[in-house]
Amino acid sequence: MKSTASFCLSRSPFAGALLLVVGLFGCASPEVPPATEVELDMASRQILREAVYVNTILDNCARFSRELGEQAGLLRQTWQDKNGDYLAAADAHFTERLADDTVQYRGAPLALSAIQLSHRHQTRAHEELRLDQRSPNNQRIVCERRLNTMESSLQRITPNQGQRSTLVLDTLLSSHPQAGETLATVPTLGVHIARNQEPGRSYYQLLEQEQGECPTPELRVIDNQWPHEAYGAYCESIPYAFIKCEWGECTRR
Repeated sequence: MKSTASFCLSRSPFAGALLLVVGLFGCASPEVPPATEVELDMASRQILREAVYVNTILDNCARFSRELGEQAGLLRQTWQDKNGDYLAAADAHFTERLADDTVQYRGAPLALSAIQLSHRHQTRAHEELRLDQRSPNNQRIVCERRLNTMESSLQRITPNQGQRSTLVLDTLLSSHPQAGETLATVPTLGVHIARNQEPGRSYYQLLEQEQGECPTPELRVIDNQWPHEAYGAYCESIPYAFIKCEWGECTRR
């Protein structure tokens, strides 16, 4: 059998000149570039989106019968066993990247991008199930079908990054080995903000004022417990201001 050096050199017209180099280093393989921040950001968001969606499906379907509750509980545990390490690392990365956009509100940290991600994929799950448009019997049937489908297709998450997916996931894990979040606790910076809250007293005045910043602003309700109000302002889905109101007096960041 030919040695590595002789095999490499037999294919080169410069065999004599390269003999020493090949003998020392062998046939060099292309260096794989490390995972980029863009790749890590994309993977983290993909994992968190799926986690919010799955958690919402399980929460909404668990309540229709004891059997569905047990099935949802087993699916939650299986999902966590398969993906919990990736999920925790993704949330830690996402939280770290939003550090400059994080605010403290009533004793808890939040970030407008995290709230938007959470609400958007809760909505995706609700719109898929459409439980509020169905009879009680059909609600149960839809959930039985959805949980059975989830059970048969549940597998380890693979971000949509082709051959680099494993590298990106490994980088996430090595960067955040101590993270420990779960389906019910991500994204850390948005999970505690309820979806579809009623607007507070300042909402419509603020919406009119924000048209000076954006032609079609969106105000997402973060808190409405008079005299406390808080809103996230978005322009074409991009967050740009956190607005906090006390007794109708509002400040923005």
